[in-house]
Amino acid sequence: MVPSMIERDFRAAEMKRQDTLAHAARMREAAGSSPGPEQPARFGVGSWSRARAANVLDRSAALLWQAARRLDRQPAFAGRRG
Repeated sequence: MVPSMIERDFRAAEMKRQDTLAHAARMREAAGSSPGPEQPARFGVGSWSRARAANVLDRSAALLWQAARRLDRQPAFAGRRG
């Protein structure tokens, strides 16, 4: 896998993360619990929020792991991770 493909995978993961965060904000607004300027965001308070945050983190970790494995398969990068 060439570095441009890895960059594309990371961009796709970042776009997915941004979509997930935007969706969570829309869901909070729809539920009437949108944080105002005087009320900081309380992401992770409810069980749904914790589950969603855990899912986002798990998926991000999986994508990073896949990218690292792809790099290890490349002769130029093999064995270079510390």
